[in-house]
Amino acid sequence: MATNRRTLPFDRWRSATDGLVGEVVRQDTVFFTSLVDAAALDNLRREQVLAGGTKASYTALVVRAISLALHRHSEMNRLVLGGLFRHRPVQLAGVDAVVAVERVRGGEDTVFAGIVRASDLKSSGQISEELRRLSSEEEADDPRLALFMRLVRRAPGWLCRWLVGLPRFGPGLWIEHRGGAFALTTVGKYGVDSICAKWPWPLTFTYGEVKRRPVVAGDAVVARNSFHLSMGFDRRLCNGAPAARFFQEIVRRLERADLEEPARDSAGPAIPKDLETVETT
Repeated sequence: MATNRRTLPFDRWRSATDGLVGEVVRQDTVFFTSLVDAAALDNLRREQVLAGGTKASYTALVVRAISLALHRHSEMNRLVLGGLFRHRPVQLAGVDAVVAVERVRGGEDTVFAGIVRASDLKSSGQISEELRRLSSEEEADDPRLALFMRLVRRAPGWLCRWLVGLPRFGPGLWIEHRGGAFALTTVGKYGVDSICAKWPWPLTFTYGEVKRRPVVAGDAVVARNSFHLSMGFDRRLCNGAPAARFFQEIVRRLERADLEEPARDSAGPAIPKDLETVETT
């Protein structure tokens, strides 16, 4: 008798990340979203090329804006760790960015949480270069990735999940293995317009495809590059009002390209009336 199903082989990677999924399920997350006009960012990227520097990726620009806003709104730069009877808020002194990095090795499609340390002190070009390195370096060159993959390949599933979950109980382990207070992911290159995703971090940011959309500029409606940005925050971190102010500053910095780039006017570039060159990478 023919069967219409088959049992798939045991996936050690999925088994290891089951623990992270369990952490997310327990979170009460609220989401904010906004459509970001990317005209000023496009102008900034052209300036970077003309100056002979690195043209920052949109991901690097978003990381830079979040990091600067987080540096200013220190009350958002906190962890929400587990405790015996209640959660424990932990104030962070530095800003470390966590970015989802896709890795395909041996036909296996996986995602790794790459950490950009002191992201508020690095330019968007430096962040962009670091992200490229994280996506291309080999497993042996990244001690965090090498340790994680050893656990996935050698430890029993239950033990691997327990070890992967330990950082949520200690700030030292969290900073070492999970970075800081926020994580960023994007699937825009696959044509997805908008996404809201929960990760185990107190703050989770996502953005979709950068493409030309109708936006309001003064009294006119024009076609400009734009993208949907979303932020999810753990309700144990703060109430809605401070989270909204924090999110609004990120959007403002992106739409004005107010990223405090070195050797540039802090006011940012002027927003062009018409973008003849379309950049979406």
